[in-house]
Amino acid sequence: AIELSDALKNVGCDNIRIDIDEDTVTLLKDNISVDPGGAAKGYIADRIADHLKTQSITGAIINMGGDMYLYGCKEDGSLFNIGINDPDKNGCIMSLYVSDCAVATSGTYERCFTKDGIFYHHILDPATGMSAATDIRSVTVISKSCVDSDCLCTVCILLGSKNALDLINSLRDTEAVMILNDASVVMSKDASRYIRQ
Repeated sequence: AIELSDALKNVGCDNIRIDIDEDTVTLLKDNISVDPGGAAKGYIADRIADHLKTQSITGAIINMGGDMYLYGCKEDGSLFNIGINDPDKNGCIMSLYVSDCAVATSGTYERCFTKDGIFYHHILDPATGMSAATDIRSVTVISKSCVDSDCLCTVCILLGSKNALDLINSLRDTEAVMILNDASVVMSKDASRYIRQ
């Protein structure tokens, strides 16, 4: 079995070469791979949305399990209603009312376990190889692109709420709702326009 410290030597974008002109990706070391899991669902949702926009469809929900693209509106002309789950209870903590945008959610509370008093979740810090130390329990990102929302969810958890909020507030057409470990809710500067309690 490979040790964590040895495995970490193979982590990072400097281990791959992307040639846009040749449309190729080259792995520069043996025994490494690329895991598109952090962006694949969002990318696919965006491609489906692109296709639907060429059809005579006025509204659709593209749901890739936590990553969604909301195209157009409902049949009655109203916005789509998307719930944000409460990590500690059954049900939603709030609802988003959205149209023509992407919504992705990620959190540390679903794919996780505790062993010997240590909490482990599925979002790994590439510097340590361990579950990211974060104060964010759940983050929902709203943007124009599902792949952007998908990737930003992971980045927010890695950054922690303060730095994540700074990042989201610096981006155009991008908002976030974060539920922190202490159950408080933090939102980016204009996220409230999508919220219904």
